[in-house]
Amino acid sequence: MIKKIDLVLDIAGVIASNFSPIYWEDLSSKFEVTYEELIKFRKEVRDELWTGKITEQEFWERLIERFPTIDGSYAKKNYYLSLNPCLRLKNSYCGVCMQISTY
Repeated sequence: MIKKIDLVLDIAGVIASNFSPIYWEDLSSKFEVTYEELIKFRKEVRDELWTGKITEQEFWERLIERFPTIDGSYAKKNYYLSLNPCLRLKNSYCGVCMQISTY
């Protein structure tokens, strides 16, 4: 039986745009944290997160530690809902995604 592995390569938001301004605006308005403070946080952790220096779990922990009024479950759920696939990926085979067969 052939086992297939899906491999998705995402180079700097080519497949999904990450951390939309709308996401941060929503957190700001719901949890009484200034938008500017959230953007500053995003800039501080962005490189560490995208390069794997910190895990996704560490990112969420830092967010909640820095902004204790934010509900972590809400923030995480809405982040996943806010991911926007690139237009080309939504409309056709993007060329960046590929399926690899292993034997």
